Formats: sequence, C-alpha cells, structure tokens
Amino acid sequence: MSPLFFGLLCPIWSEDLHTRIRGHNHLLDELKGHSVLGKLLLGVVPANEAVSYAHQNHQSIFNYDPKASASKAYAQFVGKLVQRIAQGVNAGLEIPKNAG
Repeated sequence: MSPLFFGLLCPIWSEDLHTRIRGHNHLLDELKGHSVLGKLLLGVVPANEAVSYAHQNHQSIFNYDPKASASKAYAQFVGKLVQRIAQGVNAGLEIPKNAG
C-alpha cells in the first residue's frame, strides 16, 4: 500500500513493506513537524486499490467507489483546501490569476 501525502505520492509497493511503511511514516512526521511544509500539509490519502481501479476505468474515485477510504480522504482534502482559499480571500490575500 502507499499513502499519498498531499503534494507527494510515495509508493511503497515492495517485499520490504514494513520497512517502507516505517520510512513513509517517518517522512510524514518530519513533514508535519516542519515549520513551513507542516502548514501546507492538509492530510493523507490512505492506500486503496479503488484508486488504481478507478484510474484504469477512467473514472474518478468518487464515481468508482464513493465509500472507499481514499474517496473520503480526498473529499476532506478538498474541503480543507476550499476553507484555506476562502480564509485567504477573506483575509484580503489575492489568488494569482493564472492559478486556475
């Protein structure tokens, strides 16, 4: 399984799964503790086969398996992202015109 750190995809498919998971958990802890990057991290999407199957079937994870843990995590991410954007707009911060 491989967790998706928002902004970083860290695949951990290997025979040495436990060591890789520990390494990714360590990386996640370091990101959370970082003074700048920790503020940018909005969550972790758990490894989920539904993500691969959705991609193979050219569907969003929300359409393919809306109850999958990855679907829920992506939805939470989007909610947090929208909140942060709204807070920035409400604080008078400008969003670059070429940002989307």
